[in-house]
Amino acid sequence: MAQPNFFILGAPKCGTTSLWRALRDHPDVYMAEPKEPRFFDLNYARGVAHYLADHFGGHRGERAVGEASPMYLSLPYVPERLQRHFPDARLIALVRDPVERAHSAWWMHHSAGREDLSFPQAVEENLERIRAGVRFEGPAGEYLWRRNAEWIARHGKLLFRTYVDAGYYAEGISRYLALFPRDRLLVLRFEDLVRRGTASLRIVCGFLGVEPEPEASVPHGNPSLGRGWPAFAKRWGRNVASLLPDSASRGLQAAAARLSTGRPPVEPETRSKLEEHYAGHNDLPAAVITRVE
Repeated sequence: MAQPNFFILGAPKCGTTSLWRALRDHPDVYMAEPKEPRFFDLNYARGVAHYLADHFGGHRGERAVGEASPMYLSLPYVPERLQRHFPDARLIALVRDPVERAHSAWWMHHSAGREDLSFPQAVEENLERIRAGVRFEGPAGEYLWRRNAEWIARHGKLLFRTYVDAGYYAEGISRYLALFPRDRLLVLRFEDLVRRGTASLRIVCGFLGVEPEPEASVPHGNPSLGRGWPAFAKRWGRNVASLLPDSASRGLQAAAARLSTGRPPVEPETRSKLEEHYAGHNDLPAAVITRVE
């Protein structure tokens, strides 16, 4: 049975899906299906044998074998588990302007109907949890994180918000560097994936020990959400809702309306608050991040 030799750790909303798609198309790279096995944060109790059988059974001799689960970077109890089972693995972390990342994560949940709070309200609720000392560390933290996932599955709403602390890149990277050699970790900026996709992918392929595909690049965003998406979402929501009971119809139309408006800008006051907050949490040396020319 094939075993993963690299992991895309996250962070969420930093291009992990785009990079997963690009690597999945490479003939010498095998990416786990589905994109996010989430073994080390949610499914660890099932055991490594199940993990390998469930997600790597389609391996056909590809040299690089990997997976992408974006919360691996920020959850403190994950790195030790990953190192215990795959100590020779290579690690890829993607980072982004933390305010934009938080806002993008909020919009993802809000547009899907999982988040009822505005972005400023959601940020404040998140900060209150952090100030209260509720972190996802150790067995207690894992229990809280599993409760959050179960709550979303059962109620379609968030129990805990991680918009802010999922952007503590320096903390997450430091935890991995305490367990893995520096040359096993590649850190790239989301902004480089967007602007210099071909060069970024060439760096990733070199890091994984596979030849880059000529002209291959990194796709961005949801390919089904083009410029016509807002109008389509509004029309689709209205048409499908007419076939549903009243309660379900109202929920669907509300979700479609959120999607049709597009992501709003970050409020200046909230941006300033977050920038000041992150200044004390993301003291990440520039040398840690690979430059893409």
